[in-house]
Amino acid sequence: NDRQGIQIKDYVSLIGHGDVKLEFHPLDSEANIYNTSCCSPLEVYGNSTIENITIEASNCRYCIHDETGGLMYGGATHKYKNVYLHHAGNKEGTWSSPCAIATGMSSMNKYYYENCVFRSDSFYGWSLHNNAGEWGNVITLDGCEIHGEADGVSAKLGYYGDNQHDCNVFIKSSSVNHKLQVKAESDSGVNDNVFKIHNFTNINVEVI
Repeated sequence: NDRQGIQIKDYVSLIGHGDVKLEFHPLDSEANIYNTSCCSPLEVYGNSTIENITIEASNCRYCIHDETGGLMYGGATHKYKNVYLHHAGNKEGTWSSPCAIATGMSSMNKYYYENCVFRSDSFYGWSLHNNAGEWGNVITLDGCEIHGEADGVSAKLGYYGDNQHDCNVFIKSSSVNHKLQVKAESDSGVNDNVFKIHNFTNINVEVI
């Protein structure tokens, strides 16, 4: 399955003391479409804090995969503080969406990103999507830098499924090297954009 990596269980946090770095760089000779699609250095599920951690990675899915699948861990709080993530890209012909961090929500989730840097050399630096029928979610980016190279897009908010309740997104003291794009996560079915963005910065937010 696609959840191979160090698993941060619900109500477990990872706090770095000093200069803490995780590195994951499989050789090109070892990387293929199967293992690069499955492996991320960190797998986050529910309530947790990731703080003072650097992750440098390549030839893998994401640096951090924070996914609830829309069903698990409703009401969870996810906190990222002083985290530096850099995905240096994958070998050609392998996993083609190497975000620094990618997230999928459940209802009543709270996401806080404070003083973080999210960098991908070939895709979104930061990517998050909701799921159908969700409510009560809040996302806060505060003091973050996002660098991405997905055809002129740095970061993505993806809306997915039939939704009626607003998801509030607060952006404060943050920057992107290109733009933040809000778009449907899928080209099929009903996809409702319920992201309500409170942009207290001068970053370019494109809604499509």
